[in-house]
Amino acid sequence: MRLEALIPLGIAFVVVTIVLSLGADVVDDVRDSQVDSTYHCGLNSTNGTGGTLLYDGCGLNYNVSTDGLSGLSNISGKLGTIGLVLSIAVIIGIIVTYMSFRSN
Repeated sequence: MRLEALIPLGIAFVVVTIVLSLGADVVDDVRDSQVDSTYHCGLNSTNGTGGTLLYDGCGLNYNVSTDGLSGLSNISGKLGTIGLVLSIAVIIGIIVTYMSFRSN
């Protein structure tokens, strides 16, 4: 195995990170655009301008956007583990390459 073979994995990792970040931003914007006072979605507990917001009467679009954002957040939470695995693969590749040249 050559270390150059790991370069596409690193590039893919960076691309996936960017796509997840931008995707979460877009889904968050879509979700925020679905706040509607008709269904009492995004109104505070006293129906005024301050206080704790209530999101219990929101429409389907808001709920789907919230679930999508939750899924993207869960996947993004795994990026640290994926990065660690890629780093370990690079280190193992360096060690194997060093040992194979040393034995010759």
